[in-house]
Amino acid sequence: MRQINVDIKKAGKQLATLISDVARGKEIVFTKGDAPVAKLISFHPKKRRLKSHRVFGGAKHLILSIAPDFDAPLPDFAEYMK
Repeated sequence: MRQINVDIKKAGKQLATLISDVARGKEIVFTKGDAPVAKLISFHPKKRRLKSHRVFGGAKHLILSIAPDFDAPLPDFAEYMK
């Protein structure tokens, strides 16, 4: 991948050309003086999955027991429950 440095003052006039360069795989670094300020890189959207890796009911039989006080109020919130 090739990197091109462009002065930010000159970038506005050649933005269309810079974007087409980025689409071909180049990276554009905008500079102010000699200091880099921003980078223009290509956008690659995430590929959509055709099938989810999750299976409905896949965790069935993993919970073996639940404590008798599972749904009892927590002591930390006792003052809010009044």
